[in-house]
Amino acid sequence: GIPPKKNRIISQGKVGIDIGVSTVAVCSDTALILEKLAPDVRRYNRKIASIQRYMDRSKRHSNPQYYDPAGRIKKGKKHWIYSNGYRKAHRQLKSTYASKALYIQNCHEQLSNRILELGDEVVVEHMNFKGLQKKAKKTERKSTPIMIKGKPVYPYKRKKRFGKSLNDRAPASLISIIDRKLHYEEKEIHKVNPMKYRASQYHHDTNEYVKHKLHERWKTIEGHQVQRDLYSGFLLMNCNDTYRQPDQSTCLKQFSSFLSMHTDLIQNMKNQHISCRACFGF
Repeated sequence: GIPPKKNRIISQGKVGIDIGVSTVAVCSDTALILEKLAPDVRRYNRKIASIQRYMDRSKRHSNPQYYDPAGRIKKGKKHWIYSNGYRKAHRQLKSTYASKALYIQNCHEQLSNRILELGDEVVVEHMNFKGLQKKAKKTERKSTPIMIKGKPVYPYKRKKRFGKSLNDRAPASLISIIDRKLHYEEKEIHKVNPMKYRASQYHHDTNEYVKHKLHERWKTIEGHQVQRDLYSGFLLMNCNDTYRQPDQSTCLKQFSSFLSMHTDLIQNMKNQHISCRACFGF
């Protein structure tokens, strides 16, 4: 059901959200947001890994007959013996997993409140996060060779995708939380088709679509260098009435204001030593 109404601060206006695997960029008329999702989640991962290593050592110590000299588990039926220390560590592991999930949820709840303070007409690209979790099915080789003993060798491409990052950051959960809170106000989030909208490729100054590689985190717009994710949020905010493509005339009017906020945000992040070269580009 719908809970009792709280004194939620939801402003009126458009907000563009460029959601990534581990980061989010938000653009509105009054403010910009660029940050990692659940920034301190790695400390839970370190604790989980430490507990799992202890459990593995304890299991091997209690059941040496089930391992071969190379440390691999032998085939066949087994009756594992678990020590009291192992059982206690297993309870700690479950508790740490629960704490990690609660931390991610709390971060998303707070971030969603900050986003809804900027506007109530939220526009975001529809992302298939389930597809990003799966490994690639095809086995392919890289086009660039490496030299081994004087001979060119074409190594295999990695089949891994973004399963670990999605487990740590849960970007789909943030979108669902925003949508839930908008429904309390009888509104909903607007999801655009990324294959048709193409916010990461559009240049409003030339009205052209230009493909960029994933590692290129900055774009040149009207002679200025802008961060790619923030600019995508800017284009999503300035969509037309059909939510199918950016409105070029609105982008031309709003770009000077966006550029001023963009410069201040990037400079503040650098002053606070908030950086991530792979995600933010600095």
